[in-house]
Amino acid sequence: MREVERFLLSLPGIGRWSATFVMIRGLGRMELLPDDAELLKAVHRVYGEPPPGDLATLSARCVPNQGYWAHYLRAVQ
Repeated sequence: MREVERFLLSLPGIGRWSATFVMIRGLGRMELLPDDAELLKAVHRVYGEPPPGDLATLSARCVPNQGYWAHYLRAVQ
């Protein structure tokens, strides 16, 4: 899995979020929980500041689909 992530990150224009998104949506790795600034902003927007717990705690109820939780959380405006 780390090999795929390293390969994706080596591509021009692909950052951590994009690599994780490809692994979640394209490769079916729904258990992945991306850790990026935009997700943290979304957590603060939805859950307040400070959020009640860290990302792993907040997403625990979504196991094994934390990747979807993170994706939809970022999509909420």
